[in-house]
Amino acid sequence: MSWLPFYFETKIILLLWLVHSNFAGAKFVYENFVDEVFQKHEVDIDHSLAVCKAQVHARGVLRARPAANLARLRAACRSQAVPSRSVSVLFFCPLCLRL
Repeated sequence: MSWLPFYFETKIILLLWLVHSNFAGAKFVYENFVDEVFQKHEVDIDHSLAVCKAQVHARGVLRARPAANLARLRAACRSQAVPSRSVSVLFFCPLCLRL
């Protein structure tokens, strides 16, 4: 963008206008441009968020159960008096190799 005259200077002035609280540039941009887009597509955005939330919850539940079972199994291995890398424990719990 060096071929465009005063590009970097204009960019710095624009960023200062957006950020500085005396000018309220970000508020102006949000209220006049961004908010209109959000209002126009609010139903679509809410629907997409609900679908994503349901998918994340379903995947989280499916993945949380095996992780909880693994944590319980490892806790049981650690609570035994035998060291976790001993042969007798490894025969009963191959997951102890990863402790």
